Amino acid sequence: MDRGMLIARAEAAHTALADLLDQYKQEVTPTKRGAAKERSRIAVLRHNSIARLPIPAITGKAMGQHRDSRLKEVSPSTVKRELTLVSRCIHSGTMKNGICTCLRGIRSR
Repeated sequence: MDRGMLIARAEAAHTALADLLDQYKQEVTPTKRGAAKERSRIAVLRHNSIARLPIPAITGKAMGQHRDSRLKEVSPSTVKRELTLVSRCIHSGTMKNGICTCLRGIRSR
């Protein structure tokens, strides 16, 4: 394993999903046509317990629990949009910051 990968994993361990959501809201969301709606989705996600998890702790199990709890509160289409947003935030953080993650991608059905 090369040195760059170790640094990226260490950075990922200290980066919470909330940090990536904030970065995404500042850098990507303003360029979108539906920026206002996306900002409100980000605000909802930031208040959820999943936002406090470090990136390596966001597993399929954690996302499944988040999905199941959100389905009790909102419609399936809302949950799908939130999962897509989380996936995009993680992908953006991986590409821009070089954060290494073991996730193969969070996909919504």
